[in-house]
Amino acid sequence: MNQLHFLELDETEIDVDKTKNAALSVLKKYRAFKQGATSYDLKVTASYSIEPKAYGNEFRSNVEDNVIRKLDYMTEVESAVSRMNNAEERQIIIEGYLSNKKHDRNRMCEMLCIENAQYYRKRISALINFAYAINKEVYQDREQQ
Repeated sequence: MNQLHFLELDETEIDVDKTKNAALSVLKKYRAFKQGATSYDLKVTASYSIEPKAYGNEFRSNVEDNVIRKLDYMTEVESAVSRMNNAEERQIIIEGYLSNKKHDRNRMCEMLCIENAQYYRKRISALINFAYAINKEVYQDREQQ
């Protein structure tokens, strides 16, 4: 008997489009952090306050906090990708979304030696499995089922 039966999910419970979009937004944020263009950029205007910036002898700035936040996010994404079981799907995520190169369907098809239709199916599967790995899967409402 399959011991992992209780972990198996019915595919009708997952909202594939919303889960795929959630995974894509995580990967888009990763790429933005990697390139350095984010909403957490430095302030141009100086700000002054009477309150102490930190308690104790440690020095913390907004810049440090933002860099730490970005690095933690990037590490979390890279760790989730490394937990993906399927090597081909992992390659799709790494080469298509985590590398500095812009995602190109034709380049990915050539690299994987597959046709466009097969690539689209594998890409959706890779995005769904990445969403599971990073805990961003979206479930359908019970009323929609």
